[in-house]
Amino acid sequence: MGGRVSAGHPTHLDPDLDQGARPIEAGWRPAFGQTGAAQSHLDQHGIGPGDLFLFFGWFREAEFTAGGCWRFKRNVPDLHVLFGWLQVDEVLRVGAQTAEFARAYPWLKGHPHLWGGWTVPNTVYVAAKTLNVLADTNSELRSGGGVFPIVSAVRTLTEPGQPRRSSWRLPDWFSRNEGGLSLSYHDRADRWSRAPDGSTRLQSVARGQEFVLTTDRREDLSGWLAEIFS
Repeated sequence: MGGRVSAGHPTHLDPDLDQGARPIEAGWRPAFGQTGAAQSHLDQHGIGPGDLFLFFGWFREAEFTAGGCWRFKRNVPDLHVLFGWLQVDEVLRVGAQTAEFARAYPWLKGHPHLWGGWTVPNTVYVAAKTLNVLADTNSELRSGGGVFPIVSAVRTLTEPGQPRRSSWRLPDWFSRNEGGLSLSYHDRADRWSRAPDGSTRLQSVARGQEFVLTTDRREDLSGWLAEIFS
């Protein structure tokens, strides 16, 4: 009640990226489910095999108290931080056929989008076995989906010192004014500006499920991803 989550509150583990988060079946791979307007948005942009999801969330630094409880630290900022990834291998159009897909993909049967009363847009994105979006040879050693082990500056989207977590600082090439770049839901020019050091400032939309980035700046994008995965 009142925005608080109790110990008995039900959870919905999605995206399912960490094989140590719950008991898993043999053959498990990371997976992400989506439906409704958010799935329609992904379909409109043709998201499919080979595309990469970078997941971000709302985080705040916490501490373990002498009383044996976790609590948020006082006077520390709320942040938007990248916490995981998934490169798409398969797109499963599950719809309401959850039982049928659970039989066909038994390692997925614990995923929340394979049980319950879902409707036609219900879709599950299954991760590739290995990540292949980076130029370095070590990328083949990385799973196609997972969670980042630590917070780092490049994985933190919120600009340092900003009062709102939705005020982002991004690389200099990451701008709507650069040729060949588009970020869905962010067409308004007044959301974008240049910082004194040349990097890009973005006032991200207040709430959104997926932002789809398309860009022709492959070399810049590859360099940014290499930093994120380093």
